[in-house]
Amino acid sequence: SDMVYHTLNGDAVFNELDANDYSGLEIFKKVDISILRWMIERLESEDTAARISGYSIPELCKIRRKMHFGLLYYSHYYIIENAYHLIKAANFETKKTAQEIWKDYIAKDYVIDQKYRYFYYHYDLLTDNSPFEGLRDLVESIYTNRYLDPLSVAWSRAFTQCKGDAGLSRQQDFYNKFIVNAKERTVVIISDGLRFEVAQTLLKGLLEDEKCAASMSVMQGVLPSYTRFGMAALLPHKKLSMSENFDVLLDDKACIDTKSREQVLRNYVAQSRAVKFDEIKNMKVADLRELFAGQEIVYIYHDQIDERGTASDGAEV
Repeated sequence: SDMVYHTLNGDAVFNELDANDYSGLEIFKKVDISILRWMIERLESEDTAARISGYSIPELCKIRRKMHFGLLYYSHYYIIENAYHLIKAANFETKKTAQEIWKDYIAKDYVIDQKYRYFYYHYDLLTDNSPFEGLRDLVESIYTNRYLDPLSVAWSRAFTQCKGDAGLSRQQDFYNKFIVNAKERTVVIISDGLRFEVAQTLLKGLLEDEKCAASMSVMQGVLPSYTRFGMAALLPHKKLSMSENFDVLLDDKACIDTKSREQVLRNYVAQSRAVKFDEIKNMKVADLRELFAGQEIVYIYHDQIDERGTASDGAEV
């Protein structure tokens, strides 16, 4: 098709045409390049109302992905589609009370974080993402200055005003709320640092499996939001405290590693285990069955995200 394109002097022809004239054409790669260029220009001008042949930018991205060269420009169209939603977030307005803020977040605002992750996922897949650099700068600026910063400030202010009572169940009540009355064996997988919006993606995948019933609820984490505090709060306890050298204590006993966490569990339910995901991920099915045989409660610590966070910024996440 490239040869045909050159024979027809494609560049000269395309330069004469309006994007509306070829939005449904799929025999030349140059069509996709022209449409992508047009969409980048529109979005860099924050023109989210722009349309070709009656289609909005995200609609057109979906259509073009299914066309002849759709796979070749798959990530290009996804970058554009996610950028579109992030640029629309320039009009983001935060609510005033803590309860309004988290209710809005779990209903719709989390999608902004999701689109931001998908934008960078596809941006990083391209060997040459230079055509999208201007768009990336715009997305970064809107995400940080129009969404993240105002939301953080509003939440801190609202959280202080309500003295930490945002109307949510609290992380330290997790065991009593979800585990204590369970009738069958319960496995708790603690994936530290997993964002709400990523959990939404996981939930969607689980719901698509007919054999799976899945639901999602939210709780208010402990402050400060350090790993060791959060992990302790999820275990059964009557008292949660901290020693003078900042070790976490549950019922006045140290709770600092997997072994001590397992001991805490066993003080409440004799038939229980606490294991690290890294220690069991390569085990054979038969060995896993033996490990969990007869156990009523199993806590699995999936520290992958936390480990990456710690490695990248040198701080405990």
